[in-house]
Amino acid sequence: MKISELYSKKIERPFEAVVDINKFDAKVVQTEIDEYVFTEEIISGLYQILKGIQYHNVTHNGTWINGYYGSGKSHFLKYLKYCFSHEHQERALARLEQAVNDTDIMTVQKPDKFPSNSDIRDTIEWLKKTEMADIAFNFGDEDNKNEEENKSFVHVFWRMFHKFRGYNRESLAIGHYLEKVIDEAGQLDNFKNRLGELNIDWDDALSSYLSDPDTIFDVAKQFVPTLNVEAIRNRIDNNDLDASVSNFCDVISKFVKNKGENYRLLFFADEASQYIDGRKNVLLQLQQLSATLETKCGDKVWIICTAQQGLEEVVEGCHIDKKSDEFGNIIDRFPVRVPLEEVNSTYITQKRFLEKDGNGVIALDDLYVTNKTAIEGQFSLPVGYATYTSKESFQSYYPFVPYQFELIKKVLKAFRSLEYVETTVKDSERSILRIAYNAANKTAGEELGSVIPFDMLLTALGVLAHNGNVAIQMPREVAKQYSDPVFANRVVNALFMLCHMTENDKNQLPANIETLTTLLITNIDENIKSLRDKVADVIKFFGDNNILKKERPEGANYDVYSFYTEEETEVATKIKTSPSGGDQAIAEMLKPIITRYLGYNSSRYTFGATNVNVGMTIFDLFAQGGNYDLMINMKFYSDTDDVARVALSNVPKTLIFFLAPLWKKDKELQNDINWCCRFNSYMRNEPVTSQLREKINADFKLKAQELQAKIRAKIEKMLDSCQIISGSDNITSTITGQKGNGRLKYALEGHFNNVYQYANLVAGLPTTADQLQQKMLRPIQPDEYNATNPLTDAEKDVDRYLCGVSGRYSLADLVNRYKSAPYGWREESTIYVVNELVRRHIRAFVYKGGSVKITPQQQANLIVRSKADFEVEEAAEVSQSLINDFIIAWKDIFNVQQVPGGNNSSQIYFDCKDSGNSILNNAVGNYTATFAEFSQNGYPFTGICNKVIKLLSDWLKADGEKAFLEAVVNRHDEAKAVMDECKAVMGFLHAQKARYDEVRSFIASNETNFQHLDAADQPVIKRLCEIKDDETPYAQDKFPSYLKLYKEVRGKLDQAIKDAKAAIRSEYENAYNQLLSIVNGKNIPQTVLSQIDAKISSASASNDIATLIMHKDTTTFFNEQIARINAYRPATPPADDDEQDDNNNDDGNDNNDDANTNVPRVTKVVKLMKPQKQILTTEDDVEQYVQLLKNQLLSHINNGEDVVIK
Repeated sequence: MKISELYSKKIERPFEAVVDINKFDAKVVQTEIDEYVFTEEIISGLYQILKGIQYHNVTHNGTWINGYYGSGKSHFLKYLKYCFSHEHQERALARLEQAVNDTDIMTVQKPDKFPSNSDIRDTIEWLKKTEMADIAFNFGDEDNKNEEENKSFVHVFWRMFHKFRGYNRESLAIGHYLEKVIDEAGQLDNFKNRLGELNIDWDDALSSYLSDPDTIFDVAKQFVPTLNVEAIRNRIDNNDLDASVSNFCDVISKFVKNKGENYRLLFFADEASQYIDGRKNVLLQLQQLSATLETKCGDKVWIICTAQQGLEEVVEGCHIDKKSDEFGNIIDRFPVRVPLEEVNSTYITQKRFLEKDGNGVIALDDLYVTNKTAIEGQFSLPVGYATYTSKESFQSYYPFVPYQFELIKKVLKAFRSLEYVETTVKDSERSILRIAYNAANKTAGEELGSVIPFDMLLTALGVLAHNGNVAIQMPREVAKQYSDPVFANRVVNALFMLCHMTENDKNQLPANIETLTTLLITNIDENIKSLRDKVADVIKFFGDNNILKKERPEGANYDVYSFYTEEETEVATKIKTSPSGGDQAIAEMLKPIITRYLGYNSSRYTFGATNVNVGMTIFDLFAQGGNYDLMINMKFYSDTDDVARVALSNVPKTLIFFLAPLWKKDKELQNDINWCCRFNSYMRNEPVTSQLREKINADFKLKAQELQAKIRAKIEKMLDSCQIISGSDNITSTITGQKGNGRLKYALEGHFNNVYQYANLVAGLPTTADQLQQKMLRPIQPDEYNATNPLTDAEKDVDRYLCGVSGRYSLADLVNRYKSAPYGWREESTIYVVNELVRRHIRAFVYKGGSVKITPQQQANLIVRSKADFEVEEAAEVSQSLINDFIIAWKDIFNVQQVPGGNNSSQIYFDCKDSGNSILNNAVGNYTATFAEFSQNGYPFTGICNKVIKLLSDWLKADGEKAFLEAVVNRHDEAKAVMDECKAVMGFLHAQKARYDEVRSFIASNETNFQHLDAADQPVIKRLCEIKDDETPYAQDKFPSYLKLYKEVRGKLDQAIKDAKAAIRSEYENAYNQLLSIVNGKNIPQTVLSQIDAKISSASASNDIATLIMHKDTTTFFNEQIARINAYRPATPPADDDEQDDNNNDDGNDNNDDANTNVPRVTKVVKLMKPQKQILTTEDDVEQYVQLLKNQLLSHINNGEDVVIK
C-alpha cells in the first residue's frame, strides 16, 4: 500500500501557501473554503466580528486582526469575505456552523468568546438577509510615496472606494468630479463603451484625459448634456479636491444613505501596521476615519484591518504614551480585536494534508500494533521532543514524526536570524504548510512503513537564500566525494539544520551521532545499528576532510559536531599540515598532565628523615631532574608488553610506570595528542592576518583545550591502571586501590625502601634546621646519657665509622656519606646523630680548624648551612673532681642552690657560660649596665664594677670546657670577695639611691651659697662635701652620718636665703613709700608707678644668696619710677574759640606761664656731694660743706626741679 492511498484527500492536489485576497477562481474558492482549518481561536474571531456587525454591540466600527507573517491572517480575512459574499456565503457559513457543532464546548479554553450552536445559527440567518459589500485591498499595493503623509491614509481608502464603484483610482478629481456625475446620471458604462469605440483606453483614465481632454468632455457631454464642462475641467486640471477625512466620509455617507437597512459596507485593509510603520500622523488619520465614518454612517460602514502587530504595539510604536487619552481613543476605535498568534500550524497541517480515510486508519492501526515497540522506541529524542505515543498520534502524524514539526520551527527561526532563508520564510503556519506539503508529496509513492526523515524537510523548504547556500555549499561539494554521496548529502542536510539552531536548542538536542541516526530513519523497521555505523563513517569522513569539527560538551559523554566555515577549513588544513614536533613535543605536552595528577611538583621528596632528588623521563626524555638519586620513567615505548622482561632490564634506582601497552591500544588518544602538538606548532609559526583569523584561532584553541581535558582524563586513567616496576620488582600489587598522587606516593615509598635499606635508622630524628637547632640547644637531663641509655644504632654506625679514620673528619663529607644509598639520611638527621655523640663526650665539633671559637648557639645556627667549616674529633676528658670543685665555687660565688648542666661538663659549659641566658652572661650584662650608669652619674665607687666585669669577662674568654671550669675554680676567693662587695653596692643603691643622689645634688647646686654662711658653719659643710669622693658611702653607719650633716647645713642655708629675701622686700617697700609721697604731693595718680609686688617677686625669685644681695639695691627701680613720674602729663581740655583767636594773635613773646601751669615739675634724684675734706674738724668745715650742699640743691630747684635726696 502506497502512502498516498492513506489520505482522505489527494496529496497531489495543488496547494497555494499564500492566500491572494483578490483571487476568486472557482477552484481557489473551493479549496480555501473546504480546506480551511478551524481552531477555537479562528471560530471565536469570526464570530466576534460577525456578531459585532450584526448587533452593533460594540462602541465603534473598527476591527483589528493581527498575527505574524504566515499566521493565516489573509486566509482568515478572505474567509470572512466568503461569509459576507452571497455567491460563496452558503458554503462558507455551512463549514463554519459545522466547525462549531464539531467542537466539544468542554475543551474550549475561552468559552465566553465561543458561540453556541444557536448563536451561530442566528448570525448565519441574519447574514443571509443582509446585503454586504466589501472593499478589500493591501496597503502595500496601494501606497503612493508621492502623497503627503497627513493625507495618504484617506487617499488610499478613497481610491479603493473609487475602484469599488468603477471609477478612476489614479486621479481622485476625475473620479469625483467627472465619473461620479456621469454615474449618478446612469451613463457611466455607456460613457466608457463610447470611449472604447474611439480607441481611448479609459482603464488608464488619467493618461487618456491628459492626452485628449477635449474628446473626453465631448463624449461626456453626449451622455450628460447639463454637464458643466468648464467648471469640472478647471477642478480636474487644478486637482481641486478637498480629499479630507470629513469629505470622504460625506461621500460614503451619501452612498450608503439610500441603501437598505441591512446594507453593510466593509473595508478590508490588509497589512495596516506595516503601512503605518511608526508614523503617528498616519495612525491618527485611521483613528479619525474610523470615528467619522461611524458618526456619519452609523453601523453601515466598518473598517477591518489586518496587521502583523497588535494594535497596542502599533500605537506604542508611534510614540504615543500608553497612559494618554490619545492612546485610549485610538484603542477604542477598534473594540473587536482578533489575535491569530496562537494558531497551531501542526494541527492545521494534519487537518489539511494528513487526514486519513477509513482504509488508511485501518492500515495504520495494523502497522502500529505490529511494530509498536519499534515505533515508540527508535524515534525517541531528548525530553521536550514528542514522538509516537499511541495509535491515535501515529495516525495523525504519519508519515511525519511528531517532533519534526517543533524541530523545523526552531530551524526556521534560526535560519531567519542567520539570513539563510528569504524574509518571507518564518516558523509560521504558511511555511510549515508548504514544507509539509512538499515533503508529503515527495514520499507519496513510498510503501507503507516508510517515514519522512528530518533531512528531507530541508529539501522541502526549497531554495536557500544566498547566505544559506554559501554556508552549505562546501559540505555538499565534499559529500560528492564520498562513496555514497546521496547518504552523505542527507547527513549534511540534517546536521546543517541541527548545527544552526540557537545555542539553547542545540544544548537540548545535541548534534551527535545518536541524534543524527534517529533523524535519518526512513522506515519503521530500520536497522538502527547499521544506520548508526553509516552515520559515524560519514562523520569521520567529513572530519578528516576538515568539514566538521568535533566538540565534547562539559559533563557530557558524547561528542557533538558542527561545520567549519571556509576560513575555519583553511585553518584546519594548516593545522593538519603543521609539524608535530615528535616525541619532544608530546613529552612537553604530557609533562604538566602527569606531574600535576601525580603530585610531582618538585624533584625533592622526603621519606622519613631522608631527602632525595627524584627525576622523571617521559618518552625517554628528561621532564625533570638531572642530578638525581631516584628516577621515574614514564615508559610509553617498549618492544615488549611482557612486564617481567622489562623489569629484568631495569636499573635499581629507576621506578617504571609501564604505560606502553595501554598507549599502543589507544589510537584515538595518539591522534588527539598529535593534533594538539600540530596546533601548538601552527600557533607558534602562523601569523594572524585578520580579526577573523584571530577569532578562529581562539575557537581552535578552545577545541585544543577540550581535547587536552580529554587527553588528561585518559592519561590519568592510564597512570592509575598501568603496571609499576621498582628496580627488577613488579610492585603493582602492593599499591592497589591507590590513584593519582596516592599511587605515586606509595610507589615511591616502596621504591625508596628498596634502594635505601638503612633509612629507618634515623626515623623520628630532626628533618629541618629548626628542629635540629632545638635539639642541639636542649638541656641535658640527669642520667640522659648514662648506662641505661646506650648509643642508638645510628650513633653506633657513625661512631664505628669515625673510629676507623684518624684525626679530624669533615662534617660535610660525613653528611654526604650518609646521604647516599643505602642510608639516604637527611643532613639534619646525620648532624643530629653526630651531635648526640658530642653530648655524650665521645666526639667534639671543631669550627674552622679551631681558630674561631663560637658559642653553642652560634654552632647550632651555623652547622647546617656552614657544615663545610666544621670537623669532628675525639672529645677531651674533664675530671669529675674539677667538675665538683667548679660546682662548689659557682654556688659560693653566685649564691645559688643549683648549677645548670648537672654533672655534664658540656652542658655546664653551655648553661653557665655560652648560653645567652646563663648567670655569667646575665651578670656581665647587668654589671656592664650598672657601670655605665655609675659612670654617667659620676659615682665614686665604679671601680668595684670594673673589677667584677673584668673578672667575669676573663671567664667568658676561657677556651673549652676544661679551661672554663679551671678559671672559675682558680679565682674562687677573689671572685667571692668582689661579688660580695658588688652586692653591697647594689644593696645600698637599691635602698638609698634617691637620698644619695639628693645629697650629691644639694652640694653641687649650693657650693657658692656655702660661702655666705658663717665661718662657724664651714667645718660642717666641708665634712658634708666629702661624700662626693667617698668610694664606700655604703660602709656601716657612713651614710646616716652624711644625712645628719645634710639636714643641719640645709636648715642653715634655707634661713640665710629667707633673710636675704626679707631684706629685699624691706628695701623695696621703703622706696615705694617714698615714691608714693612724691606722686601724692604732685597730684599724680598712683597708677603711674609700677606694681611693687611683682617687682619684689622678681627680685626674690633666685635662691642664690649672692644674687639676692645684689637685687637688694633699689636705685635702678627708684630712678625708673621717677622717670615715669616726670613723663606724666595730665589731659589738657580743648581751647574755646576766643582762646584760639588769642593764640592766633600772639605777638610772638615767649610767655607760656599760663600754658605750663598744669604741667608737673620735674623730680630729680640727687646724690649729695661728699665734703672736700675727708674729716670735718671745725665749724667752718661744717659750714663750707653745708654751703656746698645748699648750692648743689638750689641749682636743681632754681632749674625747676624737685629734689629727692638718695
